[in-house]
Amino acid sequence: YEIAPAQAVGKLHAAYKAAAYKPVRFQGGLGARNYRFQVEKLDPDLMDFKHNSGFFFEYDANELNEILPVCNEKCQTLTYLGMNRDDLSDFLRTAAPKGIDRVVPVGKSMDFGLVWDGYDLIRTLSRRYVIE
Repeated sequence: YEIAPAQAVGKLHAAYKAAAYKPVRFQGGLGARNYRFQVEKLDPDLMDFKHNSGFFFEYDANELNEILPVCNEKCQTLTYLGMNRDDLSDFLRTAAPKGIDRVVPVGKSMDFGLVWDGYDLIRTLSRRYVIE
């Protein structure tokens, strides 16, 4: 996809802001389509520095519970790779992360569905008449 100038400037601004306030290690040149930042720890405020259009924070977790600090209201979708459904289901049930409404494989986070951000869109956007 083509990145619009506003997206490129937004990404660059977010990259400099993240580098100024967080101990991040940039993985690639600023002209790259995707901006990847390696972080050593997941702080709750890390999501304040996120951006779109190919802007990623990377963290090497040993256990799924390690991602809980960034699972706040700003985190709606969890993408996964190499995990089984039962482990993900157990994590959601026991840890009850605050912001995760949807769990999808890597590459599917932008796919649209009838349930979005935890809401059944058909029911939410439908009007019903009641006659008693």
